[in-house]
Amino acid sequence: MRRLLAWSILLLPALVGAQGFDLSIRNIMRGPEVYGREPTNVRWTPDGQWIYFNWLPAGTDFREQLKPYRVRAVAGAKPEVITDAQMDSVGPLVVTGSVSPDRMRRVVEYRGDLFVTDLRRSATRPLTQTLPTESAPRWSADGQKVLFIRENNSFSIDLSSGFERQLTDIRTADAGNAPAVAARGPGAHVPVGGATGTPPRGDTQRGALERDQRDLLAATSGAVKSIDVLTDTAWVGGPCGFGCAGFANDDQRVYWVGEATGYAQLWSASIDGSDKQQLTSGNFEIYDVRLSNDRRTFLFHSSETSAFDRDLWSMAVTGGARAKLTPDAGGHQVMLSPDEQSMADVWSRTNRPPELYLVKRGANLMPSPLTTSPTAEFLSYGWKNPEIVMIPASDGVKVPAHIYRPADFGATPNGAAVIFVHGAGYMHNIHHYWKSSYPREYMFNHFLATKGYVVLDIDYRGSAGYGRDWRTAIYRFMGGRDLQDQMDGSKYLASTFGVNPERIGMYGGSYGGFMTLMALFTEPKHFGAGAALRSVTDWAHYNHQYTGQILNLPQDDSVAYHRSSPIFHAEGLEDPLLMLHGMVDQNVNFQDIVRLNERLIELGKINRDLAVFPVEDHGFVRPASWTDEYRRIFDLFERTIGPTGSKVAAPR
Repeated sequence: MRRLLAWSILLLPALVGAQGFDLSIRNIMRGPEVYGREPTNVRWTPDGQWIYFNWLPAGTDFREQLKPYRVRAVAGAKPEVITDAQMDSVGPLVVTGSVSPDRMRRVVEYRGDLFVTDLRRSATRPLTQTLPTESAPRWSADGQKVLFIRENNSFSIDLSSGFERQLTDIRTADAGNAPAVAARGPGAHVPVGGATGTPPRGDTQRGALERDQRDLLAATSGAVKSIDVLTDTAWVGGPCGFGCAGFANDDQRVYWVGEATGYAQLWSASIDGSDKQQLTSGNFEIYDVRLSNDRRTFLFHSSETSAFDRDLWSMAVTGGARAKLTPDAGGHQVMLSPDEQSMADVWSRTNRPPELYLVKRGANLMPSPLTTSPTAEFLSYGWKNPEIVMIPASDGVKVPAHIYRPADFGATPNGAAVIFVHGAGYMHNIHHYWKSSYPREYMFNHFLATKGYVVLDIDYRGSAGYGRDWRTAIYRFMGGRDLQDQMDGSKYLASTFGVNPERIGMYGGSYGGFMTLMALFTEPKHFGAGAALRSVTDWAHYNHQYTGQILNLPQDDSVAYHRSSPIFHAEGLEDPLLMLHGMVDQNVNFQDIVRLNERLIELGKINRDLAVFPVEDHGFVRPASWTDEYRRIFDLFERTIGPTGSKVAAPR
């Protein structure tokens, strides 16, 4: 009971609806000036006395860049800003890096040079001072040398003599040929899949570890072993990427995170590839993994609590029972102290932005807040924790969504609804923690609900957090199964709230803008209006590193590109469409929306508008631009699907 009371007091500012916040579009779109900046790049000093991070205090002007701060690792301590000069002097001490086999030293890269820190004395010394950049430092198995990458080649440096040795000679061959490789000694990195100079993965105390699109390989004593081969009819991926791998059990075993079971789980095998074991199992995702100081325990963040939570867990390197180290629901991103007895936890809830907390490990996990990022104005408002509902999809799957009901805001429903579509495709947006990628939209959805709109925010197929099948359901057809989930959301709004599909609007940016275009072009009977922000209109014109794994390449799979690109379906537009795009967008280039607008002109489509923002990139920065953009979106909904709109009452 005492613990619950303490938590209630801690959360009180977010729960009290003092209504001191002006819930207007102009005020919402001040963005981080209101809801604050998330503490980032959190790290400890070797003695565990200080926590360093990048941050800005509440109310700071939107033009300000994050600054280095530090705070004492004691309850109630207050952050203090430090100068760039101070940061330069302490930087190598607080940067994370590779710890020596005897656990007494750490080697790090800082601003292109290498430094060795004595962890017992919190003292550091430079190892290199060169014009070329050194990176990816790792210790040799005996702790006498440091291995690193310089100009796409592997080097070693002897700590006692300072003697430096080049281990590989990788040079670019003639165009069309593989790189030339010469290995000069044990422990040298062996490039995989034609990549030149890829840094070694893992701890490299026995050799180098590398993962490409399909294989996990270990290079030991000059030999290369295939440890794990994962093939997929779509593409290999997952939240852990290709960096979640290393050596354990005195370097006799390799561990990695792979999707062989359909979810990102932890595996291990002997160094020769035999005795493969699955160490974790379940319908949850592992986001990262590392070894504890004594190398007997895995530490990783995962969604084992629920698909909507993120916690730090521990487990013996041999597998078995797992222990949750973070308290209570929400999203946790933890950096453990050097002695692993304290946690610097960047923690958030759905209605409270991330803050830095100090948590002492033990029976009573009582977090002590070290930062307050939002303004008092923001904290005075009763921000909602929207309910997570499961939308019944047409293929029988339950699709998670946040629902904002007007009644929860003391408002009368106006008979209309809006579906917000998150961007990035592979992104997790429905959870019990802060919508750090869409904080303005979270507040705008509140605004819409107070005006009588039911708002739905869906983690459609292709989103992160739900395993391999969810991620790859869009293979060869973006705007297929993912759009079906939005259509099923429209049906849910009709059946649950009695909303006529002609009075359901949609808005979203980037991938969400693409989805809005596909909805209005190919499934107009389920929607009544749409606002498409910074939208991809033709996937053949987008970044092939992203698109190529989902749709293959245009010259190899023209069918996938044709059916997935809105520009080829523009003749289907029936309902009002608002397009919005920054003219200096370096992600989805401005000419994409210009080409689509010209196509709509040629088709004689007059129920569309294009708003351009001359000085904005893909992610808008200026509050004035955000305000103009979302005023236009709200105006679109009010005059089309809203209570004073011109949409017909009866379905077509």
